[in-house]
Amino acid sequence: MSKKRFLLLFFFVLLVGYGFYRKNTATPLKAEWITRHSHDLSYPIPPLTARTAPTYAWDIQGPTPITKEFFRCRGHSLHPPKYFTNSKGTKIRLDDCIGSSEHSLPIRDGKEFIYPCLIDLLNEVQQKSGKQVIITSGHRCMKHHKYVKLPSDSLASRKVIGAEVNFYVKGLESRPKEVAELIIDSYRDDPAFKPPTLDPNSNGKEWKNKEIHLKVIEKGGERDAENPMPHPYLVLRVLWDRERDEPVVFRWDEAESNLMRW
Repeated sequence: MSKKRFLLLFFFVLLVGYGFYRKNTATPLKAEWITRHSHDLSYPIPPLTARTAPTYAWDIQGPTPITKEFFRCRGHSLHPPKYFTNSKGTKIRLDDCIGSSEHSLPIRDGKEFIYPCLIDLLNEVQQKSGKQVIITSGHRCMKHHKYVKLPSDSLASRKVIGAEVNFYVKGLESRPKEVAELIIDSYRDDPAFKPPTLDPNSNGKEWKNKEIHLKVIEKGGERDAENPMPHPYLVLRVLWDRERDEPVVFRWDEAESNLMRW
């Protein structure tokens, strides 16, 4: 008999013998009935109480309230790369960001931040008109802003710091000045700021006060990847920070570093 066969036979006999040993020496299991009374409880069960069903977006009558979630960056990984040639003749490739799955809204005091007056004014427009505000461009991270604007436009934009929004009102697309009047009217009872007044050099399309700058972009006016629609839209910018009582100023260091990234 070969050594290999001998070892296999040895281990087989060893396993069979151990099995018989366990069978003859194992302690038999014992069982007993578990009994308890019907009123015995391991812990008290609280009485059932009725509660109000939660409200979902589809349950809300009228326009959906605007929150900062509507302002999230619209960058996306499916947007194709763009190419342009800089002043030195070098061909540059621009890739878009991937939006909210890559970064947050601007951070202020440790929290995501959009200037509150933008949200308040858009909700007031909805309340007065009974129609939904459609935000076409809210916050942009610098990467997405470059993707949308380069190579022709300035990169300094209040959108990067959460202080500007492009929008229109569904059902009032062709009547942007009516929407502008709703925003102007919102300041008539505001003791802190006077209502925006018409800029005499704007051909009836721009209004300003200390806090905001409101502009109508007519059909065929300024367009970019986020505002390709054929009808007019409005631009609302924040000029004054109520909370800090100071002007809103674009700063490059703030624009580049005020995001949480993941």
